[in-house]
Amino acid sequence: MQISYLAFLDYAYAPAIVLGYFLALVFGLCTRQQAITMRPKKRSLSTLFMFVIGLSYALEALFIVYQRQPDERRPALQHTIFRIATVAPIWMILAVYLYMTECLRWNPYVGVFILGFLFESIATALSFATRRYSDTVSLCLSVVRSMAALALSIIGTIFMASYTAERYSDEEAQPLLEHSNADTPRRRLTQPSNWIEYLQSFAIFMPHLLPWHDPKILVCLALRLVVALLNRALNVAIPWQLGTAIDKLISGPGTLPWKEIVFWTTGLLLDSSLGFNALDRLASNYIQNSSYKQVSKLAMGHIMKLSFEFHSSKNTGEILKAIDQAGSLNSLVELVIFQILPIVFDSIIAMVYVTHLFDIRLTLAIFSISTT
Repeated sequence: MQISYLAFLDYAYAPAIVLGYFLALVFGLCTRQQAITMRPKKRSLSTLFMFVIGLSYALEALFIVYQRQPDERRPALQHTIFRIATVAPIWMILAVYLYMTECLRWNPYVGVFILGFLFESIATALSFATRRYSDTVSLCLSVVRSMAALALSIIGTIFMASYTAERYSDEEAQPLLEHSNADTPRRRLTQPSNWIEYLQSFAIFMPHLLPWHDPKILVCLALRLVVALLNRALNVAIPWQLGTAIDKLISGPGTLPWKEIVFWTTGLLLDSSLGFNALDRLASNYIQNSSYKQVSKLAMGHIMKLSFEFHSSKNTGEILKAIDQAGSLNSLVELVIFQILPIVFDSIIAMVYVTHLFDIRLTLAIFSISTT
């Protein structure tokens, strides 16, 4: 059972780090955490420990290759190879990014350090419980990684605690009434627990982003949804058709799979800018123009109904900028519905398809490496 636990840790290590990093990053964005400038010495020290972890995996890979040469009857465990091939690039990429970036959000790195220490320490304990003489080198490297991950966790936690203390002391040193009446969108956005109220201030524009009363808008929206589904199908059909054509060329030399080649080229044509994407652009332009017109009319009508005191206390540039910001909400809806969601859907389809063709281990490896 201990070997199975160790295999589970090896397979879950890289996906857990990647998922933890992005969850911490999203949490930091949602809680409006600011980027932190870290001193070069501390950043270099953290980078050094991260490189130690990555290099220890490289040494373990070399040891596995050397160990297999005299005795081919003892192949390396698959979960060990999987862990080395996926975790080592993640640590090296994060180390390079940390070294090259002076100002960054530190919470995702602290989360990665803590997760890395947990995985490395548990894996070290399991390896120690099941060690053999030939595994001494791997065990020593695992101990080194555990110590490096522990050092990173301590450095990250201390740095976050010291930064929080300095930030609160700076806020307490500010004058009590300085800029207390400046109620700007940036000030409202940076206040704690005010995201919902800030977004609710734009709720009046939401019914006008997609004018449901216009039949042409509904037709264009339905066309865009159909095109999005067809593009998802083409993303799977094109490589599958190409693979089928190559298989027939290899299995039956002398005959060309004309049908598969025609289907493949047709799929490429439909996936190009002259295919479904042309219809999508036409429908998108019509929806964006109509939505922008409706939102701009609503914003202008609302501003014109305000009192003279409001107009006398505001600059014309600020009013025009507010109207432009209201119109840009259409781009936000476009980004979420027709760009982000298709990418997520494509990722899910790719993971399911690769798992069906091969196995879940290759899917996890591709997912871990591609997300970094």
